[in-house]
Parts: sequence; structure tokens; C-alpha cells
Amino acid sequence: MDARLFVLHISSYFYLVLSYMAAQGAFSWLVPFVPGGRTALNLLYMVFASAGMLAFGFFHRHLETRGRLFALLLANGAARAAMELLPAGAARTAAALLFLLGCGCLVGLVFFLTARRVPRSILGRFVGGSMAAATGLMFLLSLAGDVLPTTALATAVAFGAMARLLGTDGGEFLSPGSHAVTETTGTMRLPLLAGVAALLSFAYGINDSTSYLRFEEFQDAFGLSRLALCAGLLLAGQLADRRRAHLPLAAMLGGAATMVFHAMTLEGFPAWALFYANEFFWSFSFLFILLVFMETSLRTERPQLWAGMGRLIEMPAEGLGAALGTAMMAAFPPSAVLTAYTLVLTAAAGLLYRGLLFDAEAARRIPPCPPMLRAARLCPATEDVAEAEEIAGEEEEKSPPSPEDILASWRERYALTNRETDILREAALSDGTATDIGKVLFIATSTVRFHLSHLLRKTGFSTRKELAEAFLAEMEEHA
Repeated sequence: MDARLFVLHISSYFYLVLSYMAAQGAFSWLVPFVPGGRTALNLLYMVFASAGMLAFGFFHRHLETRGRLFALLLANGAARAAMELLPAGAARTAAALLFLLGCGCLVGLVFFLTARRVPRSILGRFVGGSMAAATGLMFLLSLAGDVLPTTALATAVAFGAMARLLGTDGGEFLSPGSHAVTETTGTMRLPLLAGVAALLSFAYGINDSTSYLRFEEFQDAFGLSRLALCAGLLLAGQLADRRRAHLPLAAMLGGAATMVFHAMTLEGFPAWALFYANEFFWSFSFLFILLVFMETSLRTERPQLWAGMGRLIEMPAEGLGAALGTAMMAAFPPSAVLTAYTLVLTAAAGLLYRGLLFDAEAARRIPPCPPMLRAARLCPATEDVAEAEEIAGEEEEKSPPSPEDILASWRERYALTNRETDILREAALSDGTATDIGKVLFIATSTVRFHLSHLLRKTGFSTRKELAEAFLAEMEEHA
């Protein structure tokens, strides 16, 4: 596991949550003037943060130099400082909106780096563990109370960690790579994924409307609710890596369990139980939404966009659900909100089921015919089975491993580091000199030569030419 990337993920999530809290303060003067009050402004925060992630997806190439990345970090820090220094009004609101855009852009970058760098076998524990750690920091921060110096210090520390890891080591993080592009993702079509993510997030927002209507009670329970979310994220991360197929089922069951707690609250049960249950069970849906897009992003034409698409969809959908739920509870009996939540959750389950059927259909292969059926002459003709196997073999031949697959194979075979893998990619797939490679990876020429010598020693080749020829030969062998 890349420890620096793990710390970066913790810092970015912690920073985003603190940004959300800071934006609430910057927009508080607008609450009496905006229809919908807090929920409408909450939706505005979510939309602008998502817009920042969308901007990274389309304009990420402008951040592939250390200077531009530093410029983004400085602009974001300046906007955050302006939120504290400016009086309540239009200027402070504009600074907050720019701040949210910058935060979204940085979070999109971190999601892409995570999707690209973290092995799939530990991705659930990596994302769940890092977010649980950030949530634990939020709990510790809540113990200090609503003290401006404490929050400002925490924000500064999180920002400093991000600046250190992204700024100083940005070259290694942003080094280019190849991605296999396919028309479908292999784990449900992207529109189905987006629909499931939007409906699950919308359902959570509807259920979360109770926290806005009973805001004082929610504030009292906020600290311990972070612990419930922390525990849920850790469990969901373990489940994602050990029983990946069970995670969407846990997400659906968690939504149903939350519905039960909502019904109990309508019958007079304490609201804090709903707050804790909502955070704990939501973590399974939340992690499922994040992971499914991160895993499939590298198989799309825009991995920088799709890696963070789960979060990009989740934030505005959740805000919209909270706004609608609050409006419904003001105009209709509480049972109407519960009914809407049930319908949305049912629609999400239907889309998820359709997606799983799509996966099963895509992965299906003709099994061998059981002896009992063969004796009853209920098996397909032998020619048909042979033809189906031949077609399956041709389909497999049409999907040769990508350069990234070969790189991953060499990395495991020779125990290469991240940097050595980057050097191997550039040395084998380009004709550039050591100086050219250094410019691409933002490192010194001497550093390139140092890692190249280690790479040659590990692989057993004498020269870079022999190394490149062997790598390209392996690619041609599987082509």
C-alpha cells in the first residue's frame, strides 16, 4: 500500500468535509432569504463541489505540471482565507463558491490517483480505511467544540498535507500512463451505474431530511454519528475486498434497515437512533458507489472523469433528496416521506438487479452437460457446443492484454516499485533519452539513470535496448 497516497486520501476527504462546514458558515446569512433554507443551500454546496470534480475530468491536462498544480492549491488556500477574513455578504459567498470548485477539482484528482495506483485487491480497505480515518478526525474535532482556532488549524494541517504530497511529489503522482479502452466497463453499463448511484444517494438524502428538520438534535448527536460512520466504512471496506459481490446486497439491506429506523422515529422513537443508523448503513451504499466507478474508470476513454463519478453523482443527488424530503415533510404527513424513500430504494434495487443480470449474461459460458441430461438427450448438439467454445476462444483472442496489463505483470514478476514501473513504461514504449524521461516524469536525469540501473539489475538485462525489446516482444506475443 502506498502510504503517501493513503495520507493524501485522508487529507483530501477531511479537507472536503471541513470545506463543507466552512461553506455552511459562509452562506448562513442567506438562510432567511432562500426558499428551502439550509437544504437549498446544502444542494448549492454539493453542486459546486461536483462541478469542480467535473472540471478536473475535462481539464486535467492543465494540472500535469507542478507549477499549475501549485497554482490551484494556492488559489484554493486564498479562497479559504478570504472566507474567514471577509464579512458576511456577496464577496464572502463568491469566495466560498470558488473554494468549493477548487476542492472538487482536488478531490477528483485524488480519486483518479487512487483508482490508478491502488491494487484492486485492497481498494475497498484502502478507500474505506482512509475515509474512516478522516471521519475519526472529525469526531476528535467535534470533541473540541465549535472553536474557530481548532477548525482553522485542522483545515491548515489538512491543506498542508495535500500541498506537500501533491505539490512536491506531484510529478510521480501525475506521471502519464496507458489505459485500455473498451465500449463497456465489464461491471454493468455506465448508465446503469450512474442510475443506481443517483437513486441510492437520493434515497439517503430523503432520509437525511430529518436531520435538517431536527437540526439541534442532530448537532448534539453529530460527534457519535461520526463513530457510527467510521465503523460502517471499515466494515464495508473489508466486505468489498473479501466478498465483493455481497457489497451491493449489503447496500440494499442497509437502505431497508434505515427505512425501519425512520418508521420507528415516526412512532416516537428517539431521533438519535435514526441519525446513527443512517450513517452506519449509508456507508455500505457510499463505498459501493465510489468503488464501482473507481474500478471501471480505467476501462473508459476518460478515466480522470469516471474515477470520481461516484462522488460527483452522490453529492448533488443527496442534496436534492434532502431538499425534496424536507419540502415533503412540511407539506405532507411524515408517512409520505417514508413512501417516497421506499419507492426510490425499490427503483435502485431494480436497476442494480438489471445490472447484475447484464454482468451475468456477459460472463456466461456454456457449461459441460451433466451425464443425466446427456442420457436423456437433452443436451445441445456436440457441434453446437464446439462452435460456442470456438466463438468464446475467438472473443478472448480479440481482447489482448493492454500495455498496463503487461506492466502489472512485470511489476509483480520482478517486484518493481512505482517509480521503476514508470521508468519501465517510458523506457519501453518511447524512444526518449533519460533527459526526456525525466521531463515527462518531473524528475532529474540522474534519478532516471539511478532507477533504470535498479530496473536492469532486477530484470537481468544488460541494456535498456534489451529491456525494451523483451517488453515489446511480450506485447507482440499476446497481440
